[in-house]
Amino acid sequence: MSLSKNRKSLDLDDENESSAHYLRSQWTVCVKSAKILKKVTVVMRSAERVDRVFGSAWLKSEKYMTKVNATDINVPKGAVLHPHFYHFNPPITNIGKYSAQLIGRALRNRGIEPGVIFCSPTLRTLQTAAAIAKSTGARILVEPGLLEPMEWYRRAGAKQLPDFFDEALDFPQVDKTYKPIFSMHEFTSMFGAKSQEQCIQRIMLVVKNICVIFRDTPALIIGHAVTMDVASKIGQHGDMLSSGHTEDLTSYEDSTYPSDPSGQAAKLELGVRYPPLSVMGLVRNNDAPPHVLKTVPDLIPPLSMGSYSNKILN
Repeated sequence: MSLSKNRKSLDLDDENESSAHYLRSQWTVCVKSAKILKKVTVVMRSAERVDRVFGSAWLKSEKYMTKVNATDINVPKGAVLHPHFYHFNPPITNIGKYSAQLIGRALRNRGIEPGVIFCSPTLRTLQTAAAIAKSTGARILVEPGLLEPMEWYRRAGAKQLPDFFDEALDFPQVDKTYKPIFSMHEFTSMFGAKSQEQCIQRIMLVVKNICVIFRDTPALIIGHAVTMDVASKIGQHGDMLSSGHTEDLTSYEDSTYPSDPSGQAAKLELGVRYPPLSVMGLVRNNDAPPHVLKTVPDLIPPLSMGSYSNKILN
């Protein structure tokens, strides 16, 4: 059977318009409609963290005076080692940075060139966004509403959130005029009050709001494993909808998100299921509210089919 017969296209409306963005590919999903591209929001987990590769002891093993004395080529040489700063806000590895650039290239090769990148205020999401924006020219919009549940920081021993926005100012691609859905002040002032469930509902609200914004180009959300899981929950109804029943069930109907009271097992499971730099797409299926969002899990090929991969585990 020929590749053309095997190939699917991301063509979710009745209009089959020709587009310069249409790219023939051996992968399973092709974007061939310029109209659809405007409705695409790519959701992606940040690149791998230094502390998940080398453990929290990397702060000591890689430090010489105030500089980095890297014992491994995967340690970012540009890091300014300060244990207090990195303890709850680790940077990404060198492999993470280069892999993020490959993801950016893969998206462009698919005809998906995000004009804006929404990212969580953590250092790892900012660095991932910057690696992609450097070659695409996209603006980075820091959205605190994408931040992981504050309960997870409290369990790790944090007494307060890191001062994320000080780090954001060091990235030239960050649009400092952006007015976020949730301000950072709301998180710092209510650090000890918000539960995991409340925070997950907040992430869901933010992702939905970003996906339904009308724009001329695709958008990219860079968050965490929980962001990926929330996105999959948002789009699950869209996968089951037929064109004749779009008003019967919408992505807004399921307002709850099941969570493990202990949080530990669920958090570990999310990290395995959605590895660093895993990618999925959410496509707005209609233009008028209530909006329906369809999940596209295989938007780009995985970086590798070996033991290191960004492919989502189903």
